Amino acid sequence: MKIAIAQLNPTVGHLTANAQQILAAAQPAVQSGAQVLVTTELALCGYPPRDLLMQPGFIQAIATQLAQLAQALPPELAVFVGTVTTNPDAAQAGEKPLHNSAALLQHGRVQQVFHKQLLPTYDVFDEARYFQPGAGDQRVTLDGVTLGVTICEDLWNDADFWGKRAYGVDPLERLAQAGVE
Repeated sequence: MKIAIAQLNPTVGHLTANAQQILAAAQPAVQSGAQVLVTTELALCGYPPRDLLMQPGFIQAIATQLAQLAQALPPELAVFVGTVTTNPDAAQAGEKPLHNSAALLQHGRVQQVFHKQLLPTYDVFDEARYFQPGAGDQRVTLDGVTLGVTICEDLWNDADFWGKRAYGVDPLERLAQAGVE
């Protein structure tokens, strides 16, 4: 499997321009024979969106732009787009209303959504203020290959490297135990 990585410089809040950057990255990915394109964390809305996330109209605009982007992308390319998604369980479970997510776009629609599990709250980061941590299966099978999906901080909880765990769970360890390729 050939995977292309889109190193983008999205502008916080400029959804249409950010979507255009993703579309522009898709064409050379397809031309190079990639089956998968991976974008940056929160590529669609820009990082960090901070209090823009408190605006319901902004959240709706993200969902609309994501659906339009799915339709505009080459259908043969699977694209992981960093985005914000709503948490449907928020009100009943007393959780945060949003997730920091990676949406898998393919064949003109959102196929699957994965949520960031480890939310940093140190230094300049305040993700736990806005987002509910993800849980559950972070695997997807594309072209017969089982992939694991992680987002940023999810990769950085290696006790061997840091000398201790910063979080109670290790998403990479979970994916390894689940047999991702």
